[in-house]
Amino acid sequence: MKKIFTLLFVFTGFIAVSQNYQLFNVNSKKVYQTNSDSALTYSLAFDSVVFNNTSTILYPIRNINFYPLDPGNCSMWGPCYKRNAPIWIGNSVEEVANGIYNFVNSDMEILDFNFNIDPYGLHVFYEDDIQRFSYQYDPTITTYTIDGVVDSVKVYYIIHTTLGGDVIMSELQGREIIVGKDLGLIKFFVVNDFPNVLIPLTLLGTNSSDGNSPDVGLTKITYNDIYDYYPGDEIQYVEYSFDYNGPPFLNYHRYLKETYLERNETDEFINYTVATELFYSDSLEVTKDTIDISYEKNIVIAGIPFEFGTGEYLNNRSLRMVNHFGVNHWLFSTDNYYLELLYCGDSNLWCTTEFNYEYTYREYELGLGLYTEGWRLFYDRGNGKDVVYYKKDGVKHGEEVVVKVNNLYVDKSRLTIVPNPAKDNIRIEGDFGYDAFVCIKDMNGRQHMNSTNLKGEQVIDVSPLLPGVYLVVVVDSNKVFSGKLVIL
Repeated sequence: MKKIFTLLFVFTGFIAVSQNYQLFNVNSKKVYQTNSDSALTYSLAFDSVVFNNTSTILYPIRNINFYPLDPGNCSMWGPCYKRNAPIWIGNSVEEVANGIYNFVNSDMEILDFNFNIDPYGLHVFYEDDIQRFSYQYDPTITTYTIDGVVDSVKVYYIIHTTLGGDVIMSELQGREIIVGKDLGLIKFFVVNDFPNVLIPLTLLGTNSSDGNSPDVGLTKITYNDIYDYYPGDEIQYVEYSFDYNGPPFLNYHRYLKETYLERNETDEFINYTVATELFYSDSLEVTKDTIDISYEKNIVIAGIPFEFGTGEYLNNRSLRMVNHFGVNHWLFSTDNYYLELLYCGDSNLWCTTEFNYEYTYREYELGLGLYTEGWRLFYDRGNGKDVVYYKKDGVKHGEEVVVKVNNLYVDKSRLTIVPNPAKDNIRIEGDFGYDAFVCIKDMNGRQHMNSTNLKGEQVIDVSPLLPGVYLVVVVDSNKVFSGKLVIL
């Protein structure tokens, strides 16, 4: 009788030993990249294992296909979904014996590996009607270093040929397969779409909960990794909010600049003193402040597996290398489209706790902090923010939006307000464009009314305003028109 254990039970019941050139065990968590400036990473973790006589079959944590299922024993709202889509490592990995493995790709073809061959020995691991993939053991290379950790390794070179033996210069020809004594599988390739897609991979990070394998490279992302500022660093966001049926204060477009003045840290926290400058582009209002910000170092944003989900309507996560302002950075993103999923171990399903129509996303750039985020409810309400400029270690990236009002040209003489004084309606006229913005503020700077898309003149109902003196401001590109208005 076959026994299937989920990770919750495997972690407590599986006794791990030194890997001894094993590719991985059920506790392994690994992440790979194609090269140093890879666009994506490829995570590996296992959620179940089957012991079949002398063989061990490992099933990777898979993606989710969007097929609603009965929630079974799960006490959640539903609908529920099964992890049933293969990932890059394929459908399953069977360890037939020590050093002998079978990988199953998406076409249910077996890739047969034997890492016990003699020095300079040759082994064919895949063959079809037109091509052959084999590898040769090279005993001359015995160590490999990753993130400062030196491991004893076995190195195999892939040979891609026709059935007649002619070399095919593909992406895998001449590439290495490296197996470490402690680190396990270090260099390999994407199995799922093999041989149609040939993508070589290199280990980026690995850890194991059993403690017998070292934690090396990028295994988790913490606040300490993300929010890494020093005095003199700057970052500027553009922030926006819209609510088509809401009050005016829920609709804004503004720029937030943070200048880091001081940094100190303890074993648990990073503490910053930050000068902030908030500029509302639609009203010219500028507010400045100095605040203290603290981050708890060890809060984990994400860990292996970094990638999760398959498409819209489900939670998605990814870790990828991006180029922002000419510099490569690791960017971790989360994308929740309508459904918030939680794992239900009773039925091995991912289920919704409640159904909603919110769309949220967030991206963290390592060393820089929050890079972009957004929220939307249907198409009626939403908000978000994006980095437009930053300065790190004295080097500027992007272009700062200048937020000083006195840099704008003010032309008071070309704004006409009639009647003035007024009780009900006023008409404003001036030499401004179709996208101009008008706001009315009291003499304390508080905004009371606004309007957009002026067309050379605009009639505004001012009857809600209390008697007093107000300032009418029209913003058009880099020009500002202003004038006083008296309400009777």
